[in-house]
Amino acid sequence: MTSPAQHADRWQPYIDRIQQGEWRSVVLRDMILDDIKQQGLIKPVLMDIGCGHGFDTSTELQQSLADIAGEYIGVEPDREITLQPFITSAHRSFFEDAAVPDQSVDMAFCVMVLEHIPDPQKFWNKVHATLKPGGVFWALTVDSRHWFALGSQAMEAMHIKDAYLRATHGERGEERYENYPVHYRTNSPRQIERLSRAFSDRSVYSVFQPGSIGYYFPKLLKPAAELACKLTHTVTGVGNNLIVRAQK
Repeated sequence: MTSPAQHADRWQPYIDRIQQGEWRSVVLRDMILDDIKQQGLIKPVLMDIGCGHGFDTSTELQQSLADIAGEYIGVEPDREITLQPFITSAHRSFFEDAAVPDQSVDMAFCVMVLEHIPDPQKFWNKVHATLKPGGVFWALTVDSRHWFALGSQAMEAMHIKDAYLRATHGERGEERYENYPVHYRTNSPRQIERLSRAFSDRSVYSVFQPGSIGYYFPKLLKPAAELACKLTHTVTGVGNNLIVRAQK
């Protein structure tokens, strides 16, 4: 697997933007656009896996990607979510079961999806199959090595996570995100290296996103949680998010 250092000149400025406080979804969108430009793709076929509420919940960012696409494929299994009209081809199923033709996609991406996948090898095989030769898959997800992910798993195992989120942020799907079940089976560099061996080039970055962890804590605990997150990244190099790039 390619180490981040080998791509440092190209992608490190983007990683730095996130760690300096710019929001992750804006930066990831820019990374995707940069990749499209560098590959010389004109009106590419893009595939948004988990497209329901937008690109990391932003329909504006999602549309900015759709605007440069020849075709914008959306995959969203939750039928309660209304999809945006600029999605040209919609698959209302799990990605692994979606009828996306092999070797038909120039670039695929997903935000906060990998942590929910129960059979990661099936997912990665499907991504590889649907990409054209040289096609690229981008993902932003949770780094399962981080203490926050471990806490999230513990709360889910005790069946208290949804009740906690309801108490702190309101009803599911209305005032906060849906809280689908998490598995964290393709959420560490080691897991991704093993699962994505079919790809010719892979890079994984562990990224600290300031301001994201505090959302999950009561107001009085937010500063302490953010400080703990920053110290974890400084001391161990493990951030709360992973950014993944895999090229076929």
